[in-house]
Amino acid sequence: MLRPINLILLLLSAQLCFANMASPITKGTSSGSAFSSRDIDILSENIHIKLRSDFKTASFKIDYRIQCKADGQQIPLLFLAQQYSGDFKVRVDGHEVSVQDVPAQYDFREGSPFFQFSRSFPDRISQGEAATTTIYWDKQSGSLYQLRDLKYFETSLRKGVHQIQVEYIASTWVDRSDWVKEYSLPYALMPAKYWNSFGTLTIALDASDFSKVLQCNLGKPQRGKMDAVAYWSFDELPLDFLRVSYTPEIGALAKTLIQFGPDCLGLFGSLLLMILHFFWLIRYKKANPERSMNKPLLLGSIFVPFLGILSYLYSFEVIDKLIGPEASRFHGYTFLVWVIYPVLILGYWLIGNAFLLLIPNKEEVKKT
Repeated sequence: MLRPINLILLLLSAQLCFANMASPITKGTSSGSAFSSRDIDILSENIHIKLRSDFKTASFKIDYRIQCKADGQQIPLLFLAQQYSGDFKVRVDGHEVSVQDVPAQYDFREGSPFFQFSRSFPDRISQGEAATTTIYWDKQSGSLYQLRDLKYFETSLRKGVHQIQVEYIASTWVDRSDWVKEYSLPYALMPAKYWNSFGTLTIALDASDFSKVLQCNLGKPQRGKMDAVAYWSFDELPLDFLRVSYTPEIGALAKTLIQFGPDCLGLFGSLLLMILHFFWLIRYKKANPERSMNKPLLLGSIFVPFLGILSYLYSFEVIDKLIGPEASRFHGYTFLVWVIYPVLILGYWLIGNAFLLLIPNKEEVKKT
């Protein structure tokens, strides 16, 4: 059988384990529109996204129609593609080409194979350091990328129009900053800002295998439906990034408790304990009017704040249990509430003493 002190230590250790100090964002695939060489014009970009039934992955197919200004061996496009599943495939005019990582040692000097991409990397910290560009994946956060973070292919192209197709499987990002996990597929459109010219952009989102409600920052589809195949077309860059997201549905009870929140649930638990304790104080004082030291007040001053804090902390666990496997379980430094425990003990002791002064002794009751 557990002793009281052992039980207290067990509860405290459990709450310390609940504290989560890592980032709430689990990154999936980072990808986006191609970086374009100055030697080509991108006439059109067609993005086709097909969601899988579990929304954990999606297949991306991006078709570029380019106008090449010169003949010869060249690098027409650079691609950002990190943490994708399987192969990253590129076809030029229907023929698959070999995709390579940009080497660690590179430069943008004239004569370098990457010289024609220098203006796509507008940020240079100081002379001699690698140029960088910032890509935003949502409104709050972006990442800094260098040329070596990208992939490239080299091929011989004739002057004229060519088709380039890119295919890969992207994995979703998971945001655990709220009660329920949010899954999303971001795609950076902002590299198109540095193209020679912007032709047309077409986006097709195929959610026919996915039966839940989706959100997309492009707004209402211009054609089709979000629960089937949705289409958007633009002749200018609509946003810096495309984002398709999904938040799982939860039960009514979990929604209600989230509305109240741990603060209200902890306060309710504390008030209930306080009422029960004050009833005990009344009975004890009436039964022992001669005692100056009130033992129930001392015990209550220690245990009522303690159990009140626990009711606050464990309300997180109760809500997470009701949400189920889609609960984020990311609540930060909640255990730091123990810092105010000594203050609560003192405050409760003063309130309890003030309450006892309002309770008449038996002699006072008889006189009245």
